[in-house]
Amino acid sequence: MKFEFNSSHLLGDVHLHLEATSDSSEQNETLTDNEVTISVPVLYEAGLLFSRTIKDDHFKIAANETIPEVINSIEEIGDAADITYTIHNDGVFPIALLRMTIMFPYISPENNTLLYLTGITFSSNNTVSCHDSQFMDPLKILDKNPHEPSPVEENLINSIGICENNAGCADFSCAIYPSSLVEFNMLLRIWKPSFIKVSEVDLLITKLAQTKI
Repeated sequence: MKFEFNSSHLLGDVHLHLEATSDSSEQNETLTDNEVTISVPVLYEAGLLFSRTIKDDHFKIAANETIPEVINSIEEIGDAADITYTIHNDGVFPIALLRMTIMFPYISPENNTLLYLTGITFSSNNTVSCHDSQFMDPLKILDKNPHEPSPVEENLINSIGICENNAGCADFSCAIYPSSLVEFNMLLRIWKPSFIKVSEVDLLITKLAQTKI
């Protein structure tokens, strides 16, 4: 059995009415079980393509690098780790609203800063609305507020970078309104003083993004 649907008129259920008939005679008391109506819920494929690209997939810190006494600008924090997220509606059905939550490693088990969020930009301000995040430039370095870093030594092997249980991770959420293509960038900086101080490190610069429809 095959059904065809009108993409401009989506239904939540399909109702089937089945009736059995026969040329032979049948007693009246058994006629009621010759037909039945079945209701089947319908799920539609969203047709969304979600992709992510990272400016650089690895970063190097020289053995002779020193920790700056004062950080006066975001350029002095460390290398940029910018990430671009793209959502493309490749289907025929309209998407009313998407809610997307992005998480990234923020602090280590010893409270060393790892990734520092400096901004979020969109392809169009009319398609994306993000909630204010307490993790957006929390030290106000973009406002020319000087900061004296004081990292502590630690071993970061296999301890950070996945955000499975939210430990040490920051997050923010965005509402994405109907559009055929949405692109937005998350601007991050590697907090270099922390990585200069660590004895060993194996940090995956992989951000987890979860979409909710």
